[in-house]
Amino acid sequence: MKKYYIIIFFLLTILLVILFFIYKNKHVNLASMTGQVSHANKTDALNWQEIYMSDNFACGIQENLMYCKYIQEQPVIGQKYNSYTTDIKDFDYKSLGNKYFCGIKKGELYCWLNKISSEFGLEKIKIDERKEWEKISSGYDHVCGILRGELYCWGKNTSGQLGVEIDKNKTVSKPLKIEGYKGWDNVFAGFDKTCGVIKGSLYCWGGFIKKKFSPEKIGENIINWKKISLGLSFDCGISREGGLYCWGLRKFYSTRKNDQKLSSVPERVVLIDENEKWEDISVNRNGLCGISKGIIYCWGEKLIHENQLTDNSENNVKIYQSNSKWDSLVMSREDICALKQGEVYCWGVNRFKHYFYDKKSFMQEPPFTEIKMQ
Repeated sequence: MKKYYIIIFFLLTILLVILFFIYKNKHVNLASMTGQVSHANKTDALNWQEIYMSDNFACGIQENLMYCKYIQEQPVIGQKYNSYTTDIKDFDYKSLGNKYFCGIKKGELYCWLNKISSEFGLEKIKIDERKEWEKISSGYDHVCGILRGELYCWGKNTSGQLGVEIDKNKTVSKPLKIEGYKGWDNVFAGFDKTCGVIKGSLYCWGGFIKKKFSPEKIGENIINWKKISLGLSFDCGISREGGLYCWGLRKFYSTRKNDQKLSSVPERVVLIDENEKWEDISVNRNGLCGISKGIIYCWGEKLIHENQLTDNSENNVKIYQSNSKWDSLVMSREDICALKQGEVYCWGVNRFKHYFYDKKSFMQEPPFTEIKMQ
């Protein structure tokens, strides 16, 4: 009889261990962003409202909580990934860069400073005591924000991205005003440059190639900008009317084969037809992806294919169409994440392994069709 009790106790112990691991795996996810599906990696938890991604970070927002993950640029195979969760209730504007995640709450500006070395840690700091901040944008390692129509930037200034001519080796810890300009409507910070909008006119500064230390007007066209996404050698934006505009080296965004020219001003990019309207856009160093009528389109010099970057000499466009509309997307250097109906799907090279706990897991590309442009 005693033997049977031992066997029953042993089986119950095994069952409890199994239930524990099922529960644990179900609750670590974008705080551990897991869940294998047949085509793309999908998070288990539903109802994600927003997603953000940089080269080293992935963040998602769900029910007033922000879940972020970080992994070192040279990850140790099999190591656990560091994650962070914080309450961001009542934050009006939010923006993720590689060093800062910033937000505005009732006019007050807060940033979570990435204090990463061997351990992950985000320190929430109040950047400024003034309470009339309107917009915020975090770049790779700098931030810019609008206060009473005036523009302030801080962080690193290696390429003039702060809009002021100071020592490029100096890191500015407090908001520094860009003099001589007022009435800023919006601002967009990128890897090594910044762009802002005043009454529809676009101004940009910084950048590895030009290193402009003060705002320079880009073109004469007045465009009602909705969003601008900044790359390294090219930039793109969409208007509130749905038009797509790009400038810089055309080989990264042109729909024409072997287009090696440079455009110094925003030019309309038509992918399908003149009536197309774009809902979202994101660029990285090699190309861009956008959403039109709920469908994702990706093109450029290189494309993500089978978990690697491949040359796109044939000027192909990849189309990711689902049974439901895609809502938004973000790109890092070699990865893509997209949101639809509260679910997050990710695919790409997975260079920084944002989303997984073990070396066996990787992103798989969702189904796509491919078309050739002329």
